[in-house]
This record gives sequence, structure tokens and C-alpha cells, in this order.
Amino acid sequence: MKQPTGGLVERLKDNGLKLTPQRHLICQLIETLPGHPTAEDLYEQATAVMPSMSLKTVYSTLYELAGMGAIRLVNVGTGGFRVESHLEPHAHLVCRSCGQVTDVPVDPVADADLSVLEQFDFVVEQREVIFRGLCRECGLRLSGEGSGS
Repeated sequence: MKQPTGGLVERLKDNGLKLTPQRHLICQLIETLPGHPTAEDLYEQATAVMPSMSLKTVYSTLYELAGMGAIRLVNVGTGGFRVESHLEPHAHLVCRSCGQVTDVPVDPVADADLSVLEQFDFVVEQREVIFRGLCRECGLRLSGEGSGS
């Protein structure tokens, strides 16, 4: 489990947003939940603590945090977006069976030759690399199914 850094709460305050109990809880969940939670994952966890939390509040807070650059909302092809709180350059491993998303310490821009884009007068600000396949557990499970064991 990730350790809370307190950074998201400070970002909200620094951007002049009121720190409501709902926003505070959502920030806390983002900083402590492992992986790349969806808005629905956050909503489920939040309503266990604060039953009056609305899904709209979760989405609004996520959009606010993304708008100030505190998180990114990424679509890795598993339906909807996921919350990315790890902002350093990296790639993702996405399991095609269970949908698990894992960060990989690969800098998607460092070795990329983007000079071809100069002819389009386009400045690249972000590049995403996604590797699709099977996580260890699904690979073992699926290879076991095929062997008749």
C-alpha cells in the first residue's frame, strides 16, 4: 500500500479550493489505495467511510485534481479512466485477463525519436506506452487450464 504523502490536500489548498471532508477523504484514498483506482473504486471505498458521498463529488474532485496537475486520468483500455498519482515518466503493463495495471520504470520519451513530428508543427507534451499481455497469476491460471490439470 502506498504511504500517504499529504500532497493532494496541500495542492487543493494552494489552488484556493475549500477542503471539504469529501475532498479530504478522496485525496486520502488516492494516496493510500494501491494501483490505479477507477472513480468507481474510489466511490465504493469512500461510501464505506462516508455513506453520503456522491459519485458526482468523486468525479468533480478527480477533475479538479487533474486540472491542477496533481494527478492524471489515464485510459489504459480497460473501460473508463484510472487515477494515476505516479507522475514520473513510466509505462504500464495491462493484463488482458484481469485488467490489472502495473507501473513499469520505463521512460517512454527518453529513447523515442519524435523528430518526424516536427514536420507537423506539433509539440509533444505527453506520451503513453502500454504493454498488454498477462500478469503472472493469469498466465499461470490460463496455462493450467490448457494443460488439463
